[in-house]
Amino acid sequence: MFFGYTVILIGMGILLRSISILAIFVPAFIVFDLVWIKLEEKNIRKKFGNEFTNYQNSTTFFIPNHFF
Repeated sequence: MFFGYTVILIGMGILLRSISILAIFVPAFIVFDLVWIKLEEKNIRKKFGNEFTNYQNSTTFFIPNHFF
């Protein structure tokens, strides 16, 4: 979902031909995404334990590889 927000923002920057959107907000969203994902992973690991760890080991960070 966070990756999707970033893609949407990049698309808006391209559509509006706005360099400022691409230069300012995209890096900010990427940093926010990375921080949020790490915090969320911590809570999910507490809730699901080894089941989440096994899932995490079988997928990539942003896009699960079982879709490709």
